[in-house]
Amino acid sequence: MRNSIIDAALANYTSSMTRYICNDNPLDLQIAQCAVRWINASLELTGREHFRTTSNGLLDLPFLLDSKYHDNFATDCWFLAETLFVPTTETIKQSLKPGDVIKMIHMNDIDPIDAGELGQIKRIDDMGTLHMQWDNGRSLGICMPAGDLFEVYYAS
Repeated sequence: MRNSIIDAALANYTSSMTRYICNDNPLDLQIAQCAVRWINASLELTGREHFRTTSNGLLDLPFLLDSKYHDNFATDCWFLAETLFVPTTETIKQSLKPGDVIKMIHMNDIDPIDAGELGQIKRIDDMGTLHMQWDNGRSLGICMPAGDLFEVYYAS
């Protein structure tokens, strides 16, 4: 589904957007837009759907701020396009869709999904819980407001 080129471009996008949000440098915004073009061109070349984007060419998906590039925000802050993203039921439903594939980073649960595990969003309920189908067969949901952390792995 993804390859090392797309992984590198997404890492570049995350770090560039973190720097842009923290320092408001227009060059970082341009770098992030270039990374999105690279990602979507790579997907197109392999016959896959593009990532969802905003009208200004940024990913229309929540991402965690890159902790290497900020020290003035809480450790685990999300952003969506050019703004900080507060995970409420409404914003979660607007930005994530059934069918999106995510990669788990950390789950606050007594029996969590392992970091690195991939899963697909099946539905989002009225509390903002992401009901998942994990590649390992489990179906444990994700709760962003409770501190569950993930990376959007693929979203068309």
